[in-house]
Amino acid sequence: GFSLEIALMKLNFATQALQKCLGEISDWEGNVRERTNFLCKDWDKDNANGNPAKQALQNAMHALVTAEVGFLWIDEESESFVGNHPHFLAAVSIAGECALVGACIYWCTQSCNETEEPIYTTEEKDAVHECMSNIEDLCDGIKKECRAVIAYPHLRRTKEYLTRLSKSLGGTKGKSSLDKRQKRREQGSLDSYFRPSMSDPFTETQDS
Repeated sequence: GFSLEIALMKLNFATQALQKCLGEISDWEGNVRERTNFLCKDWDKDNANGNPAKQALQNAMHALVTAEVGFLWIDEESESFVGNHPHFLAAVSIAGECALVGACIYWCTQSCNETEEPIYTTEEKDAVHECMSNIEDLCDGIKKECRAVIAYPHLRRTKEYLTRLSKSLGGTKGKSSLDKRQKRREQGSLDSYFRPSMSDPFTETQDS
């Protein structure tokens, strides 16, 4: 069965390992905190105190944002990372472990809910889905750097892992209410044909 204590222990080890593996990131905690605050800006903080489900959600978001920050760094520095195949595989695998722990906490907390009342608000679900969707996008981008996989086993394993991770996250693209509202606004408009793709999922945070 699911154990939050074991999940948090795995997250603690994975976070420390990821920080060690990506040692060049400055102010790691600051980056994670800033991104988390942005994603969770619409949450009702008053209901979090003393609520086990809300506390579990905060742990899930911390794990997912940690993974997102790690994958973003790997993506931005992919040219130097790919040159060291074992390091590349290790960094991707550890960041992926953080993402899987976060997703596990989120989904298992929902499945353990014995009441008919939803335990998460729309705003909370939107934040989780946005973070998972960004991780999926980053995985797709990093996979494109895995060339000549037949000749290089570490690159092949990295690409295979990224594919499995994207599937494990459940295909969250477009599932948040924010995405659906945006899609409705774009229907019948030519804006979507000319809007550039967002290569950096943190771009929107720069204006906040």
